[in-house]
Amino acid sequence: MKEALPYFGLGEWVTWRSQSKGSSRQRTGKIVNCLAPGELPHKFIEGLGGQVRHTGREYGGARRQHSYLVCVYPPEGSDAKPALYWPRTGMLRAAKADDGEMGEWE
Repeated sequence: MKEALPYFGLGEWVTWRSQSKGSSRQRTGKIVNCLAPGELPHKFIEGLGGQVRHTGREYGGARRQHSYLVCVYPPEGSDAKPALYWPRTGMLRAAKADDGEMGEWE
């Protein structure tokens, strides 16, 4: 039997592990958009007008289950833009205060 996917609301903090180029990293961010099954994040991203870092090609195809766009904020004092991620829903868990940087979107 498959495990039920977690549900989160807008503004909730979540954490997950991501992998890229052979290394694993824990990421912590705030849910900024909830997507229905089959919905792509592109329209939401276009509406942000360059306020965040992302590349459109990294988002892939539509997903069969609900999913979330998560904004990871740079450390305080950094000139970097916040970064958007579309992690697999099953990888997400509720974040605790000690899970990483919890900045704010200016």
